[in-house]
Amino acid sequence: SVEKLQLGVEKDWRAWSPGPGKDVAGYVIAYKGLVLATVRGAGHMVTVDQPERGFALFTSFLRGEPLPSAAPQTD
Repeated sequence: SVEKLQLGVEKDWRAWSPGPGKDVAGYVIAYKGLVLATVRGAGHMVTVDQPERGFALFTSFLRGEPLPSAAPQTD
């Protein structure tokens, strides 16, 4: 598990979204030297299961940018 690597958490878990007004796409946590992201509704073939979310994930990775934050839920 990630805990066994003993990496310090740089940014705690937060929701991310592929863009403004979009549903929560998953969650992300940043450790020192490692970022772990989940994609809701996707299996191991993210771009097949959730193409828009997969595109946002890969685009952010290639640009070296953090995943976009999801807008706070309003109920």
